[in-house]
Amino acid sequence: MGTKKFFTQGKFSNASEETLLKLNKGELNLEIFLSASTESVSCKIDEENLTQEKLRELAVMLYPEGQLLGIYIPNDTNFYKLLHEYAYKNMDGITKRGLHAKVFQEFLRETISDEFTEVFPRENELYARKELRDTVLYIRLNDLGEGVKRGVLTYFAIEYLNPAIILWDDIEVAAHPSLMDATIKWLAESDRQVVLSTHSVDVLESFVRVEPRDAKVIMLKKDKEDIISYKSLTLDEVEDLLDKGIDPRKIVEGTVPRK
Repeated sequence: MGTKKFFTQGKFSNASEETLLKLNKGELNLEIFLSASTESVSCKIDEENLTQEKLRELAVMLYPEGQLLGIYIPNDTNFYKLLHEYAYKNMDGITKRGLHAKVFQEFLRETISDEFTEVFPRENELYARKELRDTVLYIRLNDLGEGVKRGVLTYFAIEYLNPAIILWDDIEVAAHPSLMDATIKWLAESDRQVVLSTHSVDVLESFVRVEPRDAKVIMLKKDKEDIISYKSLTLDEVEDLLDKGIDPRKIVEGTVPRK
């Protein structure tokens, strides 16, 4: 298994490139390329006009024709506030598709012990309906914990918008092991192309448990010259390393990029 190198600013090898995403949002342009021959991805962005607010605006990405190509989910608290506002404003459509109940019945069923049945809007907030033996409670989504809240909001956004491509940064944030397993299982069962980033070995262990079809793990390391070295591992290789007590994240440490 060799390693290859590419530059983070889009200075690629001369291999043929296929445009994966080409997005225009006002003054901000973003392009992501996929190189089949080098198994590498390049991002070119107009940094002159880049602001945090514009970056968040690009989180949901639409083709000019209106076809939803992909969604980018950053590890950004303000982004989840935007998702909350979006879900609240679109709860009629979310409810018509049954997603307000499916989020607990199908996605989060095995991750929380409480009997939640649905999410609904009230007084500019989203609430979860919790059934007890003799009564019913209505709990603000923001009070259910950061992991569950993020899970619900992301589920609504992805299932309602139905993007072809999902880019999810730091997927491990606020997610306990059972929630991570449920998230990866849910994503794996869809027909979407999913690219996840993580710093956590717990996510790798979750991948091994869930065994998503056609999954590939790519370990990255950036040097002082902004050149990224990487190794691509199959889930079987990751599992073998974990069984031997080896942290797969360290595999790239001893590699030398090919010239």
